[in-house]
Amino acid sequence: MEFSSVRLDVPEGCNVILGQSHFIKTVEDL
Repeated sequence: MEFSSVRLDVPEGCNVILGQSHFIKTVEDL
């Protein structure tokens, strides 16, 4: 849910960076 809303608010270039950092954070948490 959060990821979808962020996608809409952020430009594509930044979206990729945010997506990668979010993904890395999730992996680290696991």
